[in-house]
Amino acid sequence: MNTRTPPVVEVIHEDPLVAAGLRAVLCSHCTVREAASRMGNGEMPRVGGDVDIIVTGFDAAMALLTDSRRDAARERARLLIVASHCREWDVRTAVKAGAHGYVTHGPDIAQVVNAVDAVALGRRYFCPQASLSLAECVTREALTRRESEVLRHLSRGLSNKHIARELDLAVDTVKTHVAGILSKLHATTRTEAVANAAACGLLEHLARCDEAAPRHAPFND
Repeated sequence: MNTRTPPVVEVIHEDPLVAAGLRAVLCSHCTVREAASRMGNGEMPRVGGDVDIIVTGFDAAMALLTDSRRDAARERARLLIVASHCREWDVRTAVKAGAHGYVTHGPDIAQVVNAVDAVALGRRYFCPQASLSLAECVTREALTRRESEVLRHLSRGLSNKHIARELDLAVDTVKTHVAGILSKLHATTRTEAVANAAACGLLEHLARCDEAAPRHAPFND
C-alpha cells in the first residue's frame, strides 16, 4: 500500500488558461496551493514555505531561477517546466539554470502527472521531445564566443564586409567564422544557418544573453 504523502504543488504559469488546466489536472493527484502572489510588474511571486514543486512555463521559470532575490521557499522547491515547445536551447538553458523537469502541455495529461511524481521523488523528468533536445545539445559542437557574435549579425542579413566592420575584424576572419557556424549548425548556406539557429531557439537564447549581460556569451572562446 502506498502511503506516500502527496506533494504540495504551486502552479505559477504565465498563461492563465494553461495554469487553470494544470490546476484542474493536478488537484486530484496532489495538494495544489493557490499562488501567494502573481507574476507581473517585475515582481517575483511569493512561494509558500510548504511547497514541494513549482509548475511553471519557460519564461516564468527563467525569471524564478535567475532572480537574485530568491527566498528560502523558492530555493527549496523543485521546478517543473510545462511549455508549448521543446526547442533545443530552451531545454538546455532550463536544465543549466536548475530546472528539474521539462514537458510540453497538450492532450497527454498522464505525462504531466508522471513528471510531478518523478520530481517529487527527487528525480528529473523530461518528455521525449525534451530528451531529444538534450541529446542534440550533447552532440552539437558549441559555437565560440566570436561565432555567436557573427551569427547575430548574420541574422540581420549583413554581408561579410559589414560584419567585419561591425566587429573590427578582417573579412577573411569573418569568412572563417561563417564556415564554422555553417558546420556546427549543419547548414550549407547562411540563410539555412540562421533558420536552424532560430528553429532550435539559439537566436532567442543569444538575445536573452544580450539583455541580461551585453558582453556575456555562454560559449567557448
